[in-house]
Amino acid sequence: MEKKELLTVKGLEVVFESRFNQIDVLKGVDFSLKENETVGLVGVNGSGKSTFALSLMGLLPRNAKIVNGSININGSDMIINEFEKDSYNRKRHRILVNEGIEKLRGRFITMVTQEAASYLDPLLTVGYQIFESVLFHNKERLIKRIDSREKVDKGALLNYVKLLNSKDYKIADKFLDGNFDEYIREQILNITRRDDLTDEDKKNLILALGRAKLSSVQRFVLSHKGVASRIPGLRYILNQLILEEGYQLAGEILGLMGLDPTILHMFPNQLSGGMLQAVLIASAIVNNPRIIIMDEPASSLDPIAQYKLFNLLSKIKATFNLSLILVAHDISLLTRFADRIAVIEDGAIVEVGDTSSVINNSSNEYTKRLIKSVINI
Repeated sequence: MEKKELLTVKGLEVVFESRFNQIDVLKGVDFSLKENETVGLVGVNGSGKSTFALSLMGLLPRNAKIVNGSININGSDMIINEFEKDSYNRKRHRILVNEGIEKLRGRFITMVTQEAASYLDPLLTVGYQIFESVLFHNKERLIKRIDSREKVDKGALLNYVKLLNSKDYKIADKFLDGNFDEYIREQILNITRRDDLTDEDKKNLILALGRAKLSSVQRFVLSHKGVASRIPGLRYILNQLILEEGYQLAGEILGLMGLDPTILHMFPNQLSGGMLQAVLIASAIVNNPRIIIMDEPASSLDPIAQYKLFNLLSKIKATFNLSLILVAHDISLLTRFADRIAVIEDGAIVEVGDTSSVINNSSNEYTKRLIKSVINI
């Protein structure tokens, strides 16, 4: 079955403008990404890799401008061609970034930038920074997660655990889909998918979901959010419930990634470079996106940390059914993890193909130089 195309870029041209001149940075770039696919974008420093990534996110700097091309994300055109009249009544063509990108950014497509240490706020805990995007994009999700635990059928939870005990996972999956809402189902899956828990621990945590109890005041606050938001004392209770749920969600994501949830209340300066990169990845996947752009994810890591990072990426790709764009200047990092490789030189894609084909049978001189630049030990 043909996989759905999530991202299509055609003829993308981007220029950087100054007072005196204009620099062509991207020159007619064509690119595509399918469901559950990993595509590597490789090129030397200054070849246009990061500019391309920022174009997809609609985050180009003020002096950069898209002058031609199209970006289609999940069937929606992100670039609008428009004609307007200037002061002399002459038609002038301009290209705008569709405001719809703001609804997709952070939810459908997201990006992990270079230098995690400089990206994370040193005054906020890493747990808060993981779920902060949920507060911005979908705060209601946190409230519904709490509400779903209050209303969950405890007998259904017990029956689901019995099905897990019987090892009949197909029936268990059907029972899960048919007897729980999406919010309690998410919490159950975040438990069953963890590799660091024993089967017994998983069953106990699933049953514990049905034992979560709110006070009468907390229930009132959740069911009357409009009233609570206008009364200082009740607003405080509502905000605390949302924050606590955010930390719980962040802990679930870290657990899925095989990381210790106890780091939630730590600050960035207390973590290593590899852990900081993992925190950024957690903040990227917390909203269940379909596409993640990784901009030089391993540039500041030692070889062992790089290996662990890419193994982590492989794991979360399978767990969350993600599509990845890996931006790198070292082609060797992509050989084991990318399904396809696109080679960019001086703002233009000069070669694209299956990883093995690009590595072993490339006829492009620039690609050959990138491959030869890798040190063999």
